[in-house]
Amino acid sequence: MDTFTRLLNSLELPAAACVGKRVPKKMIVEFFGSLGDKRAARVGLDEFHWLASLKPANIGVAEYVSADREYREVAVLSVRLKVGGNARRLAEAIHRAVPYPVLLFMTQAGSEGAAGANGVIVSAAHKRTVRKGGKRVAVEEVVRVEISAAGTTDVPETAFLASLSLPQLPRNDIFGLYQGWLDRLVALQIARIGGSFALPRDAEETERRQRVLAERAGRERELKRLRAAARRERQLSRRAELNRRIRELRTALFRDCP
Repeated sequence: MDTFTRLLNSLELPAAACVGKRVPKKMIVEFFGSLGDKRAARVGLDEFHWLASLKPANIGVAEYVSADREYREVAVLSVRLKVGGNARRLAEAIHRAVPYPVLLFMTQAGSEGAAGANGVIVSAAHKRTVRKGGKRVAVEEVVRVEISAAGTTDVPETAFLASLSLPQLPRNDIFGLYQGWLDRLVALQIARIGGSFALPRDAEETERRQRVLAERAGRERELKRLRAAARRERQLSRRAELNRRIRELRTALFRDCP
């Protein structure tokens, strides 16, 4: 069984929620907001499938409506990219284009890593309603993890897959249900730093974990920048200073494991 099938089966979605419809690429591109996103889709998008729509009527969970969020359904989507397709940009573009909160599975043809060789990138992102200058939906941070190819012995990934089923998620309302999936994505990210998969105890721990991951991502971007600068630097004293900062940042990355 391939990784995508394992993931989809792990959700245990009711038959009434399943759509299983292939959506023409041309139709999807029309919903992308920027010219850059449209270009990235035309070049990199291969197939787009609407797998399921989770609604109160078919999952028995109430919708959630507040001043800044309207969670009336969740879309479960799968996307296949062409070789060289920009996975990060297209994932963000799809989350922006679809008006509902999305659980997105992304694979890529003919490449190793970045969801190639039968791996799958799973992503989710909260959305809020912005009413300035007319009502629109804004996407918050896109949380994404890559699941390795079938047959993995990775313990955190196995625990992650076992936690995804719909019956295990919070069922007070659709916002809470979707947050449950986000919590699991974050828990897998944390497990890959700290070694064990565990769901957050409460909302405060969820926020703390997300802060830790955001800070870590910032440090990793800075580390990448410093390494590039050190490779270009010709002045020995300046290169030594850059290398010192690189060592300090690497130490901090290992020290701040949650």
